[in-house]
Formats: sequence, structure tokens, C-alpha cells
Amino acid sequence: MKEGNKIMGAIKKIFKKHGKIILAAIAVLVVVMCFLPAVTQTIEVFGESKTTTYSLFDVAFGKTLSEGAVGGVASGTSKITFSILNVLIIVLPVVAAVVAFVLKGKVSSIVSLACFAVAAILLFMVPSLSSIATEVTILGKTGEEVKTFAELEFSLGIGAIIGAVLAILGAGSAALKLIAE
Repeated sequence: MKEGNKIMGAIKKIFKKHGKIILAAIAVLVVVMCFLPAVTQTIEVFGESKTTTYSLFDVAFGKTLSEGAVGGVASGTSKITFSILNVLIIVLPVVAAVVAFVLKGKVSSIVSLACFAVAAILLFMVPSLSSIATEVTILGKTGEEVKTFAELEFSLGIGAIIGAVLAILGAGSAALKLIAE
């Protein structure tokens, strides 16, 4: 029993002294994961596997995938649409780190904990939060179809998975900082 108290005392001491830096480091790592694939899909084309991936920045801020026209008769555009919830995934860890340094006491730990927890939940939902809009115009008539990446059978990419795990660690670290205060 005393061994557990010693370990908890050591953890409290570390988080009381270095908690802000630990939270900031985890926040930076979560944001770095946004450069890695957030959604991925592997399909087989003529006997060869083809993998398509998009980073969190692509699915958050949008991206034009293809545009084309056939002699003024038909045209089409395919785009990843802007997603405010995916932008929140990028912003929330930064907010958690800034709050840890700006605010004092338990309030900073509670806000950081909430920011990391929401970011983790949203990271697991990226394929459902992101969509591709395809607009086709034929002889002046326009039609648009919007499908989520989940509907298109994309799955979580390595960046979203590692980012979610790091965000969970950030929430746990914020909870330990809260206990240490």
C-alpha cells in the first residue's frame, strides 16, 4: 500500500512541476499527426492494390479532387468539403496547451481535459464527419451528390488513430495535473 502512495506522490510532483510542458508536448504531437493519413481506402484495380489516403488537413479544409469538361456539353467537379468539426480536431489540442499556460489552478486542467477528450472522440469519427461532393452538369442541368468517407468505405488512417491515442493521453495527463493541484 505504501508503494502505491509513493508512486502517486511522485506522479503528483512531476505533474505539479512539469504538467504544462507535458500537455503542450502532447498537443504538438496531436497536431503533427494531422499531416499523416486521417482516412484511407484500399481497393483492387486490375489485380493490383491501390491505396487512397487524405490527411486531416485535407478533410478539414477541403480539397479539389478532380475537374473535367467535355466540349461544353458536360462538366464535373469532385471536392472534399470543408468540415468545421475536423477543424476543431486541429484547434482543440492547441487550445488545451494555451489554456494550461494561461489559466491557473484546476480550471486550466478541467478545460484542457475537456479539449483533449473532445478531440479524441472527434478523431475516431473522422470518416463520418468528412464528405466528398460531386457536381455534374449535363446540358445545363446540374446535379450534386454528397457522400461521407464512411459511406465510401474509407477507414481511419494511421494519423487519426495515433492522434486519438495521443489525445486520450493528453486527457489523462490533464486529469493527473488536476489531481496534482
